[in-house]
Parts: sequence; structure tokens; C-alpha cells
Amino acid sequence: MLNISQIKLLESKNIFKYLKETSPEWYKNWETIANSYEKTINRGPYFTNIAFAPHDFENHCMDIYKIIDSLIQTDKLGKVINVEEVFVLLVAVILHDIIMAYNPDEREVHSEKAKQYVIEQVYSKNDSILKNCLTRNQAQAVGWIILGHSDLKKEEKIDTLAILPGKGSQPEGTQGEINVRTLAAILRLADELDVTNMRVNGIAIEKYKINEESEIFWNQCNLFKAVRPYFGLTTVIKLDVDEIAYENSGDNIKNIKCIRNVKNKIQDELNNVNRILTEPGYYDGWTLSKVEVNATQEILDLLNEYENKDPFEDDDIIEEKKKF
Repeated sequence: MLNISQIKLLESKNIFKYLKETSPEWYKNWETIANSYEKTINRGPYFTNIAFAPHDFENHCMDIYKIIDSLIQTDKLGKVINVEEVFVLLVAVILHDIIMAYNPDEREVHSEKAKQYVIEQVYSKNDSILKNCLTRNQAQAVGWIILGHSDLKKEEKIDTLAILPGKGSQPEGTQGEINVRTLAAILRLADELDVTNMRVNGIAIEKYKINEESEIFWNQCNLFKAVRPYFGLTTVIKLDVDEIAYENSGDNIKNIKCIRNVKNKIQDELNNVNRILTEPGYYDGWTLSKVEVNATQEILDLLNEYENKDPFEDDDIIEEKKKF
């Protein structure tokens, strides 16, 4: 069950206010699904023999809700994205990593398996929470959104955004087609942006045998305190460095490489989703196109030095820069 503080936090967000005020029934259905799955998702993949980065509800899903709320400007609600699309998007957030709780070994195809799970639950002859809360078309929409949030790593990588249905073939909702390509792109970007210390807050890494790749991600989260879409004269995503964590680490080279890698990875994903979001008819008025690091001038100078240096040049350049 969601606790009172979680409910209050979510209901303070514009996207949840819009859903609750516009469709109390769908808001109640979202709440029912969240309460039903929260405990399972919180079990998460880090309770298995080989642990992965947190894919829980308490940190990860809550973070994604806050990020989505910051990505979708209030004036777009009801115009670019209708209330049913908000509903299925918020449900997709709950279930997008459900396979990571049930079977982390299927991580490489977890988006495909999660899509199948949602469809099977709703289309089954047996009663279920999802069957009671989603129509079949809404289940199809949730499934497509989940599939699009993560590529499949099979023998060859499959770009899941590219295989989602487009205009004219998307699931029909009560207010027309449910724009699953736009919604999947938003979830995918929000998922990528969950790279701050809030994702690993309160989880003691030393308690778990962490997958090597996930340990790197787990540690890098501690370097960042916020990710902020900024809609001003320029529209950018600001990546805020936690200067205290940076200094406490004491490893400038490792930190600068990490900051650069995270920034570039987010920029690549932003470029990727912009294939959809800037296409006419998918998200009118979408303007985010650049990622910037927000940090002290010293950190920015080191980052600039590293980004511009010869890739074959020794990393001592950063150590020398640190002395002055």
C-alpha cells in the first residue's frame, strides 16, 4: 500500500491533479494498481543472488513520476495529452520494470516480457487487478508504452520505439487513438533521467552482491542531486552535480569521466526520443533538445578539458589541472 507521504507527494504534482480532477474513476483505478503492485515492485531485483540497480516503486517509480511531471508542461494536459493517455502512462510507470522483480535474468528483454504480462493479465479468463482496472485497448496501450521504454538486447539490438504503431494503427481509446509512441518516448526519457542520488537513497549497497555494470551505475547516481528540465529562453535539461559527493570521492578523473558519460548518454537518449516528439502530430510544442551540466566552475573547466583533450592523451592532464 502507498503510504500517506507518497500519496500527498504525488497528488501535489500537476499530472496527478489533472487525472484525479478530470477522471476520478481512472485515478482510483491507478491507485488500485499501484497499491496492488507496490510491494512486489519494491522487492526489486537487488534481493536476488546477483543484484541490479534499484527498479523499485519507492525510489525509481516515484522518481519517474516526478520527472514526467516536470517534462509535461501543465498547458499540454488535455491538449497534447488527454486524460486517458495520462492514465495509461501512469499505469505503465508502475509496470514498466515488473519483470525485474519477477525474473531479473530476463533483463535484456524485460520490456517485451512486461508487455506480454500486461496483455495476458487483462485478456485472461481469470479475474485480476489489471483486468478490473484496464480495458483491453488500455492494456494494449500500456503494453506498447512499456515495450517502447527499453530496447531489446537479443542476437541483434531491436529499437523498440521504431516498431511501435504510429498514427492510424494505435489502440483506440475513449477520446480517439491513444498516442503510444509519444507516451513511450516520455517514459523512456524519464527512465533515462533517473540517475540521481534519490534513486539509491536509503539502500545500502554493501548488503548486496551487485552486478558489475549495475554497481557502476549505482555509484554514479551518488554524483548527481537533480535532473531538471528547464523551460526558459532556452529549453534544456540541467544535470546538477552534487559537489559534496564529488569532493568526498577524491577521484577527479573517475568523476569527470562519469559526468561526461552520463551527460552524453542522456543527450543520446534525448536525440533518440526527439525522433518521435518533434514529429508533427505527436507532441506539439516539444522543445527540449540539449543537456547541460550544472556544477562549480572548477568542475565545468575540468569537464571541458577532458571533453576536448586528445583521446590518446594521458589522464594526468586532469590531475595537473586539479593542483591549480
